[in-house]
This record gives sequence, structure tokens and C-alpha cells, in this order.
Amino acid sequence: MSISLAALELLAGLAKVKAGVESSDKKRAVSSVCSYIVYQCSRPAPQHSRDLHSMIVAAFQCLCVWLTEHPDMLNEKDCLIEVLEIVELGISGSKSKTSEQEVRYKGDKEHNPASMRVKDAAEATLSCIMQLLGAFPSPSGPSSPCSLLNEDTLIKYSRLTSTSRNNFRYFVLDNSVILAMLEQPLGNEQNPCPSVTVLIRGMSGRHAWTMQLYHQPRGARANQKQVFVPESRPTPKNDVGVKFNVKHRPFPEEVDKIPFVKADLSIPDLHEIVNKEVRGESVSNTNC
Repeated sequence: MSISLAALELLAGLAKVKAGVESSDKKRAVSSVCSYIVYQCSRPAPQHSRDLHSMIVAAFQCLCVWLTEHPDMLNEKDCLIEVLEIVELGISGSKSKTSEQEVRYKGDKEHNPASMRVKDAAEATLSCIMQLLGAFPSPSGPSSPCSLLNEDTLIKYSRLTSTSRNNFRYFVLDNSVILAMLEQPLGNEQNPCPSVTVLIRGMSGRHAWTMQLYHQPRGARANQKQVFVPESRPTPKNDVGVKFNVKHRPFPEEVDKIPFVKADLSIPDLHEIVNKEVRGESVSNTNC
């Protein structure tokens, strides 16, 4: 196990080396990792152990590193199909395409992943692919899919009076993604909407998103000439006709005709208790 983990760690480190690598060599490295995952997952059930699943998870992490450092490999159809088949194998436990003619659809498959850790690693790889595939090159160049923005830059160009990092709030998702959220006050008078900037740090790199709360679509805001003024409450109308004085009763009048029994008289009425307490307080006040 230690030799396999060391080899995968070395292969992941080679992906980060800034050197000219041929496209065929990069595809061979990715294909080797995929073949390793297929071989480990196809072992008999008695040989599946926690150590084996740890090696499969390390292989998926190595695959994420290669895709993150060399996202151009996803533009090649054969490489993308091979990686997606491995992700499907990790999530469901089997491939849909077993041969050239036989294809099993998703609804007909029985989900039986090797373990939940393997499934989580495969889903993380799928998330990495979805973020990198077809993404427009960032301002830092096509070779770097990560954003150059960090907390210091966002604080510098924010509308906050304080330039401390304490303005950020940090959250962790699935023990693999760190969210740094910066809430800013309302904008100018023409666009008074709250906004929040999020720095997302994960296995696929660092990304920055800015979100602003709007109650209307963009087209409606562009055509709107005046600021929305809420409608005030209507004034009451006193000329509603004849007002009848009706005494509401909780029970019908027939209840008063029913004679009381001793059980009914055992509990005094509320107004009698209140009157006795009021009379007692008045007597005590006169004695004082």
C-alpha cells in the first residue's frame, strides 16, 4: 500500500512540474491512472479492504491534479470519455458500456460502489471536470484555471471602511471546499442592492463569484423610470351602512335554561374572584 501511495503522490507531483510535456505523454499518464482504478475496483470482494479503497481514493485525487494542471486534455474526446467512464465506475460501481454493442442505461443499473469514500472521490473528480471543461481562460492565462483574486485584493476594492480580513466569514463544505464570504453594504442610490463576494477554494483551484440581490429582472430595471414606492394602507371608511349592536355569545341561549348542579357551583366564576380580590385590596389600602 505504501509503495502505491508513494507512486501516486510522485505522479501527482510530476503533473505540477512546469516543463514541456507532449500531449501523448500526458494522455498516457491519465490513462495509466484510469487503468489502475479499474484494476483495483475489479478485484474480488474478499480482497476489498480499507487500504485498497484508500489507494483508489488517492488515484482519483491524482487524476484531479492532472486535470487541474493540464485542463487541455479534456478537449480531446477519447481522453474525456475515458475519464468519465472511470468516474461512472467510482460512483455506481460499474460501467454502462461493457462492450461495443452492449450498453446499460442508468435506470437499469444497480448502484453498488466500492465504498462511500470511493464514491465521494469520484464525485469530486466529476465536479473538477465540470468546472474545467469548456471554461474560458482566466485573466492569468489559459494555463492557469484559478483566479488571481484573494482576500487582500477584494478588501482593497470594497466599499468597507475597515481593511481587515475579519470582514470575511469562512465556511467548510464536505471537508474539501473552503468558502470565504464578504458581505458589502448597499450600493449607490440608483442601485441600492446588497451584494456578497465568495472565494471558493477546492481541489479544482480558487474561483471568485460576486452575487447581488435584485427583486426585478434586468430588463424591468432598465425600463423603470422612477423608484418603486410601496402603496400605503387604505384609510378606513365609516359610511358602511347601519351598525348593529350584536352581543356575541360563545354558547346558544338554550344553555341558560339548563339547571345547575353542585359540580357546576363548585368552581366560582372569574368575575367573582376578581371582585373579591379588588375588594380585599381596597380594604387593605383604607386600613393603611
